[in-house]
Amino acid sequence: MVSFPNFFCDASGMGDAQLFWAFFSYGYVLFMASNLISDGSELLLLIPSIAGLVGSVVLPILGAVPDGMMVLFSGVDPDIEAAQEKVAVGVGALAGSTIMLLTIPWFLAISAGRVDVKEKDQMYKSNPKLTPGNFGLSTQGVLLKPAIKDNAKLMVLTSMIYFVILIPALQVDTMKPGVPVTGESRYEHKFALIGAFLCLAAFSLYMVLQYRATVNESADAHTFERKATATADNMQKFGLNFYIEEYRSQLPKTDAEKPLLGDVPIPSYIRSALRTIFDSYAKDHQVIDRGAFEDVFKDLHLAPSSAWVDKKFAETDEDGNGVVDFKEFILCFKHLVLDWNEDIHDMGIQRQRSSSRRPSITYVAPLQDNKANNNEEVEDDEEPEDIPEEWKDLDPPEQRKRILLRSGWMMGIGTLMVLVFSDPMVDVLSAIGSTTGVPAFYVSFVLAPMASNASELVAAYNYALKKTSKTITISMSTLEGAACMNNTFCLGIFFALIYVQGLAWRFSAETAVIVGVQVVMGFIAYTKEIQTLFTGCVIISLYPASLVVVVVLEAMGYD
Repeated sequence: MVSFPNFFCDASGMGDAQLFWAFFSYGYVLFMASNLISDGSELLLLIPSIAGLVGSVVLPILGAVPDGMMVLFSGVDPDIEAAQEKVAVGVGALAGSTIMLLTIPWFLAISAGRVDVKEKDQMYKSNPKLTPGNFGLSTQGVLLKPAIKDNAKLMVLTSMIYFVILIPALQVDTMKPGVPVTGESRYEHKFALIGAFLCLAAFSLYMVLQYRATVNESADAHTFERKATATADNMQKFGLNFYIEEYRSQLPKTDAEKPLLGDVPIPSYIRSALRTIFDSYAKDHQVIDRGAFEDVFKDLHLAPSSAWVDKKFAETDEDGNGVVDFKEFILCFKHLVLDWNEDIHDMGIQRQRSSSRRPSITYVAPLQDNKANNNEEVEDDEEPEDIPEEWKDLDPPEQRKRILLRSGWMMGIGTLMVLVFSDPMVDVLSAIGSTTGVPAFYVSFVLAPMASNASELVAAYNYALKKTSKTITISMSTLEGAACMNNTFCLGIFFALIYVQGLAWRFSAETAVIVGVQVVMGFIAYTKEIQTLFTGCVIISLYPASLVVVVVLEAMGYD
């Protein structure tokens, strides 16, 4: 097995100050490596054909690499008894990672993304979304999409694999210190092999399910692109009235046949085309001034007079700052739908004028567009993934090439750093436990996730700050996916160590906590679609509570 004894000092011979320095040095390197892996994989969100796998597969797998390597190196030692003692570091890293990711980032996501708690279809429609002075634990929260329930079921099901080794281990474990592991390991040997195959099967099943979901999303995205392109072609031929009549036909009518906007969302293919129009006239894709606003309607043959443009601009510029942003542009579109009349309709179907002030607008499917459902409403404040400035002027094929290259080297370097520094980090954590007298499990439970999972914590918080149901769901799905990876990828490494190294599973209390927290979190995720700040407080309390449970179980005689 690979190790790097020649490049690092022996942790067992270090003093207190040296251990302190080594822990923070190695921890910083692992933190930077985790961020490289996370940032590199997030670049793939810009490629529609891959984006669907990033949150559910790429991020969880690469996020599990630091924990998996710590698990691996914790059990690698020619001396079986020494390896049995050191493997507690790996168990602590696995338990700490799983429980920390399901509690602290989950609470932070609820705290950062919370809005006023209302009916499900109204939670993200108000402005502001969170009323100033709303400090109630039950009056502010987040709305999760159904994908969270599906991932919760997978998380709980994969956590049951722990029982493959726990049940036989309880039958032979004497629960007494100093007993050689040989007898226990011989009995658990075959169960470890069965568990390893189950982890591999569960890992493969998870990959297949996520791939199928991505294929379905990709098919929907292709449908969206074709429909958007077709409507853009019709816009070139007929003007903006095509979109207006398309949306108008979907609205309920009053007795006087006047359309009612109500809660009928603008279809995403129309919204995307409107975004294309807006970006063609906006300054830096941000705002349209009065002159550009007039250009839009003159070029689209919908401006009867300058006075009409002045009136529409005044209606649209709600905040009175003299420019129109995309939210206000959408509002203008809705006004046109309500005020549609035959005079404007007839004007709208005129041919393109030869003296048009601006070139015709052509719909180009944006590289980052990945709509999963054409009929799903897109929140007004939802932000698209932005192509880095250095790549914006490149053709889509060249953009994809640059994205893949940069993503590849970032994830590659990050993974290499993890492979190199995980082994000495395990030695340092083990030495800290020996020096302080604190069991290695508790040291690694608290300290290891700080280095290996800090990027997931920050990413969950940043996504949630956007305060949309979509970004909250991405945050939670990534955390559930990380738990599934720990239950399959990391646990599979553990089973392989037990089988190859001849180790024993002496972690009954720790296993109970890992499975228990996942079952509780699975229940919460499955039953509570709207999660309030109070729910978040309950969730974060599971982190210290899990340590207390381990202490109590060990005091009762369970190892």
